[in-house]
Amino acid sequence: MIKLMRSSKFFTVFLLSVFTVVIIIVFVFWGIGPGTNPTQQVLVEVEGQKIYLQEFWNTYNRIADSYRQTVRDDEALKKLHLKEKAFNDLVNERAALVIAQQEGITASNDEVIEAVQKEPMFQKDGRFDKTIYERLLKANHMTPKDYEDIIRQGLVLEKLKRLVSETVQLSENELKSLESMKEQKEQMKEIILSNKRENALDIYLENIRPTLDIKINTPLYEQNVL
Repeated sequence: MIKLMRSSKFFTVFLLSVFTVVIIIVFVFWGIGPGTNPTQQVLVEVEGQKIYLQEFWNTYNRIADSYRQTVRDDEALKKLHLKEKAFNDLVNERAALVIAQQEGITASNDEVIEAVQKEPMFQKDGRFDKTIYERLLKANHMTPKDYEDIIRQGLVLEKLKRLVSETVQLSENELKSLESMKEQKEQMKEIILSNKRENALDIYLENIRPTLDIKINTPLYEQNVL
């Protein structure tokens, strides 16, 4: 599938989008990521990967809190449709993991260990401290395996993002518009490419989602998202 993308100009007609690949530490301390309690209510499944209702609310609260820094009126927040954004972000994240699995994208144990040990909050005097690591995870009701699974997931998503961004090209119209420029031509070319690469994964996921098996728990969706 990704190979087909490399030969397609479909993505060159898009510029900006919203999807942000998961940030690893946010996964942990805001509760994003696969739910661990099988008794939780399932809001939606993406190719069999479950997104739990509590996970949705954790994600929504994180997004709403970030917006409240500038938008303090609750009615104004409602108009931003942040619940729909939280829902779509989670579905896109799961869809990305499905595509990554299909493409054989993985993260090795060594890569996971390296990422964990480089995290400053687990270090003391500039070096990884296992005691601090285990204490912080315990305080957040997580085991090392839980955390390392999330780290692995984040690494896989980053790899997929890089792979998809490699497919980005300038459209014929964009190339023509650059021809009229002189000294700024190369600079503008890099700016346009950078923007398109940054958002290529979101664009790809929005277009691949209709081909995936996505099962929404309609009553829960209507009660909590709409």
